[in-house]
Amino acid sequence: MPANAGPNPNPEFRTPACTSAQDCVSVGDYLDATGNRDGVAETLQAGSWSAVQLPPPSGVATSTVEMRAVRCTATGSCVAVGLYNDQHGQQHAVIASLLGGAWTSEDAPLPSDAVGLPALVDVSCPSAGVCTAVGTYQDVNGNQDGLIEELANGSWTASTATLPPDANTAPDSGHTYLQAVSCAPGGTCVAVGGYVLTNGATEGLIEAMSNGAWSASRAPLPTNAASAGQFILLDNVSCPVGGACIATAQSYADTSGGQQGLIETESSAGWQATQAPTPQDANGNPEVHLFSLSCSDASYCVVVGDYLDATQRNQGLIVTISGASWSAQTAPLPANSNTAAPHPELYAVTCGSPTSCVASGYFEDTASRPEGLVESYVDGQWMPAAAPLPANANAQPGTDLTVVGGFGKHYWALGYYTDTQASEQGLIVAITPSLTLEDDGGAIEFNGWGHVVDANASGGAYERSDTPGDTAALRFTGRSVTWISRRGPDEGNALVTIDGRGVGTFDLYAASRGSAQFTFSGLSSRSHRIQVLATGSKDATSSGIGVVVDAFISGSTLLEETSPQIKYDTWNGLVSSRASGGTYRSSGTAGALASLTFVGDAVAWVTASGPDQGEAKVLIDGVTVALADLYSASRQWQVKYSFTGLTDGLHTITLDVLGKHRRTSSGSSVSVDAFVVA
Repeated sequence: MPANAGPNPNPEFRTPACTSAQDCVSVGDYLDATGNRDGVAETLQAGSWSAVQLPPPSGVATSTVEMRAVRCTATGSCVAVGLYNDQHGQQHAVIASLLGGAWTSEDAPLPSDAVGLPALVDVSCPSAGVCTAVGTYQDVNGNQDGLIEELANGSWTASTATLPPDANTAPDSGHTYLQAVSCAPGGTCVAVGGYVLTNGATEGLIEAMSNGAWSASRAPLPTNAASAGQFILLDNVSCPVGGACIATAQSYADTSGGQQGLIETESSAGWQATQAPTPQDANGNPEVHLFSLSCSDASYCVVVGDYLDATQRNQGLIVTISGASWSAQTAPLPANSNTAAPHPELYAVTCGSPTSCVASGYFEDTASRPEGLVESYVDGQWMPAAAPLPANANAQPGTDLTVVGGFGKHYWALGYYTDTQASEQGLIVAITPSLTLEDDGGAIEFNGWGHVVDANASGGAYERSDTPGDTAALRFTGRSVTWISRRGPDEGNALVTIDGRGVGTFDLYAASRGSAQFTFSGLSSRSHRIQVLATGSKDATSSGIGVVVDAFISGSTLLEETSPQIKYDTWNGLVSSRASGGTYRSSGTAGALASLTFVGDAVAWVTASGPDQGEAKVLIDGVTVALADLYSASRQWQVKYSFTGLTDGLHTITLDVLGKHRRTSSGSSVSVDAFVVA
């Protein structure tokens, strides 16, 4: 918090903007020592967070500031929008700009018919110096109008949002809401919200800007929508490319009086409305709320929120849109969640790529305490975790994570918690999505060991050894790995080695049973092998020498060749029990391509060598990085070509089959078994 923050700053943070994995800005507001609410910018640079109070416009004294959104086009170049009340109680719309390391603020210009209550709630900046912000203001007729602000050539201009013909424009009767805006590269923008019709209903509003002109339309509704009594506000929109946008509303009313989630998609055919899918256990009236939307590209989006299940319990909701495929699932919960009434909510989501997303919110634990909830999407799975808390957290921390940002292997969730003085403090949680490899998943090599079913274990089971010399080993790629084990009154000692070097002997004795985790970090970004050895030794007070391997958590992501993220042209699908996942792809056609777009700083191509294998060219981001000759006298499976030292961000690896082979090879085939991203 800034230096003038009060002892109970009660912070509120809103959507962060990240230009790289180590460069993010989030804006919000907090209570200062005098009780005024000030604007704040939390900035991440080079792995460290700092906070500054956002200045009011020059010469203005403020009493209340609410910063609503921020967008950045480069490090140190950002625009934030919101509102403030001056010392006379008058409300203003405010625009804050970061340039040259310093923030400056100005009142937003207003249309000529504006008389008061202006506010800006969202902003989109497709390139430096080009931004569009949206909000509302009150006009001379007492109506609430949509406000559009556009930045070009260094200055902002204001205009009133156009309305569909069925809008109510009678004095003191018209209400228009603009809630979100997204501008694609190339000059097109879409703003969304709602407006009041002449019959009093509120319908979704879509404002589209193309070739410098705005046009308005009513958002369509699904065929099962009630014909009257709707109150619809579209409050999220994402346009990865022009003409292909997705927007969401928290809900709409169906013909049975149920509350369903609303998703609008734009294509060459215009806008189409879809009822958000729900999990199979959804209530007849699921009371869906869709809170946040993130699209990593034009074909992959995630929407999060909540719904009621068949037993009337609130559950977290995750809706995935992949190409033309829609799916919904219940958000998984941490092991310490209250099974009777977890009350989860997911408020925010961001996706760095189709294989890497993080969502945040809260849930109630077994003691009915609100805890921060983090959901990480890795290798096709959503994995939950309770947010860690500072040492000064209250026994009833009341934690909530309201925004999340970042991409690749580096995400951050922001929110608040209650400290020991019952004051609400700001909370920043660093998140590194990782892959959990269960004991019975086939990736861990066990020599000896016995399988034990235990509902308290990760995945519902673990492997245990009481035999000295038994080993469990895992090959992984990445800079860190975590061994999940268990302690107890009959557990012994285990020796852990990584790449054949001892990293420690660990005593698993404890008077009562419980989970144990041991993390090993600071590794190089390449392939490693971790091994756990049952030593047969123990603490003097232990009644046994048992060692448990419950799971490993690796910082890398394994994508089998069947992953929809891998793109092929002329490749054949084949089966082998020795291949990763039991299947692989092969092609000997010159010019055949396979590619994967990923977020990370390292990638490994998993392939096979053999007497009939040929040659391939490997490119990363269009640059040739290797010429691979896959010939070997005998078949070798799960051969890895690793490429490390990339910048931590978005990359594409491409395999180009050359259709050539050495003289001793009988063929030109090239195989794709999997990719490993770190």
